[in-house]
Amino acid sequence: MMSTFEHEIGLKLLYRNRGGVIPTKKCLDILPSIRQLVEQNEMCDKLVETISEQPQGRIKIGCAHHAYLSWLGDITKEFQKFILKLK
Repeated sequence: MMSTFEHEIGLKLLYRNRGGVIPTKKCLDILPSIRQLVEQNEMCDKLVETISEQPQGRIKIGCAHHAYLSWLGDITKEFQKFILKLK
């Protein structure tokens, strides 16, 4: 996800190594704006939910190993059948 985002905006945001990740200066510079966008998006989601009177939400799933990704997508698709408007 982050690699795709970095590619889309054309900036390296994280230094990666075996010990983990470290944010770059560019990442630290853009981070407040990204946080503001996320907050505004959540406010918009709540407003839409209030207007439409239909429950909506967002589920964030983290995955630590590439082997899990194959079945995680299938589980998410099955769950989405039960919960409409899942992002």
